[in-house]
Amino acid sequence: MNYILYFKEYGTPQKEWVAKLPDACRWEVWRPSKLSLYPARIKGIRRKLDFISVWLVDYLLKPPTENGCSAWLVFDGREVIHHSVVTMKSFKYPFMGEDDLQVGMIFTQDHFRRSGLALCTINEILKRYEKPGRRVWYVTQRRNIASRALAEKLGFSEHSGAIRKRILFWGRYDVLGNQEIPDYSVITESPGLNATKEQLARLCQRYHFASEFAKGKDVLEIGCGAGLGLGYLATGAKKVVGGDIEEKNVIVAREYYKNRQNITVDSMDAHNVPLSDESSDLVLLFETVYYLKDPKRCIEEAARLLRPNGMFVVCTVNKDWEDFHPSPYTYKYFSAPELYGLMKESFREVKFYGGFPVENGGVRGEIISLIKRSAVKFNLIPGSLKARAYLKRIFMGRLVPLPPEITENMAPYEPPVEIPADKMSKRFKILYAVGKK
Repeated sequence: MNYILYFKEYGTPQKEWVAKLPDACRWEVWRPSKLSLYPARIKGIRRKLDFISVWLVDYLLKPPTENGCSAWLVFDGREVIHHSVVTMKSFKYPFMGEDDLQVGMIFTQDHFRRSGLALCTINEILKRYEKPGRRVWYVTQRRNIASRALAEKLGFSEHSGAIRKRILFWGRYDVLGNQEIPDYSVITESPGLNATKEQLARLCQRYHFASEFAKGKDVLEIGCGAGLGLGYLATGAKKVVGGDIEEKNVIVAREYYKNRQNITVDSMDAHNVPLSDESSDLVLLFETVYYLKDPKRCIEEAARLLRPNGMFVVCTVNKDWEDFHPSPYTYKYFSAPELYGLMKESFREVKFYGGFPVENGGVRGEIISLIKRSAVKFNLIPGSLKARAYLKRIFMGRLVPLPPEITENMAPYEPPVEIPADKMSKRFKILYAVGKK
């Protein structure tokens, strides 16, 4: 699982929110003792075990003080409807300073979500533990969009990525250095990976759509993965260059296409493409934009690489699709208006298209949709595509192995439908953006 570390340092200008609890609610600060390892009114075995796990480390190693190791509880009557926990430095957070604090274990009951309880509580915590030079840390999963939005709203700054390593019953968060890159091969559509028929159809649709712009052209695909679509593009293109930041993907694609004269595969960072200005007629960015730390930079790179009247085609899952679920290692997913806002700065003409309309799948489809949304809500969907394939086999039936190269008529082709660029759409699972230089 991939994480982001946020921090807020006292002694620098702070963003302060005027936030208050609902009239019927009240705060209570609870601290552990040898005879009390979780608040008496906490319900649910899992939440109690979470508290015990935290205090076994933080209380036994460092007895609580007024400056940390506490739980801020929000009550509605006698019921705990929210809690945020403050802990001190321990082996779980080796990046923290001796006097730093960490805010975590943030929980709000379902029917009180979106009521600002987390915002109010953490804001109070930040005021309560203020001390010059101290940092307060906040750790969240990269794919938890709501949690990241909360950190940014409270004025936290992004420090770095992190990975979680298990030590006995606990996890330790290690900073992901600037030169360390996650293993993107586990989330790449690779040869032999078992996939649903729709997954294969989506793969075929995006390369068929791109091939309409590729005839006789110099084509570059940024984030080409294992290169499943490069051969299809090369049947009509003059030349195809595929690039990926994951070396394992590059090795697979390069080996497969080693005897194809008009296909080249190289290691490539989407933020800094090692190719000359105006060297391509068509640049593709398929299911990659949400993995980029600075997507605007990549879009500017695409514009730099294109010749006059060149085309830039982006394909991405639609974050407004109700059954959308995020993948590991992602930074930000886009709606059509958000992506349009980025692309119109670099391209004189931008059109949007929708692929794979959302359809009513009957009772079985509704059940699968409900299970999927519940799995997303409770973070139960596996990170790797191989692990997801097992679940797909159970709920969606027979899977098919992905080929090393897609070919014509491998799946039925339905052309994407043009949609407004400036309006959110829930009608399609996939979005295409086409920019003209």
